Amino acid sequence: MGFTALWAASYNGKLEVAKLLVEKGADVSCRDKDGATPLLWASRRGRTEIVKFLLSQEADVNARTCDDADALGAACREGHVDVVKALLEKGADVHSTHVSGATPVMLASMSGKTEIVKLLVKVGQT
Repeated sequence: MGFTALWAASYNGKLEVAKLLVEKGADVSCRDKDGATPLLWASRRGRTEIVKFLLSQEADVNARTCDDADALGAACREGHVDVVKALLEKGADVHSTHVSGATPVMLASMSGKTEIVKLLVKVGQT
């Protein structure tokens, strides 16, 4: 499946484990079989501190999976406001599109995530 220890720590919100693994050389840009990075999984699961840590370690904020999913879209769809803010601060592409053509604001809208829709509209995503 392509899962790594860093993927597991990111998915499960284990910040200290993630820090140790990166300190010992874990690749913050590693991908699973679908192309998902630890950043995408942490974003999808709302692991704000892990997201901030991975971004501080130069994780690619705009990395995309095989079906064009990205961390920003995942966080928008799931309603993780603080994760969305952290990703935007590091330059996440608010105009990215999923394989379906949905943008982050569309994903947030479909999921009824009003606060995220307002945030994206404020930064220019329409």
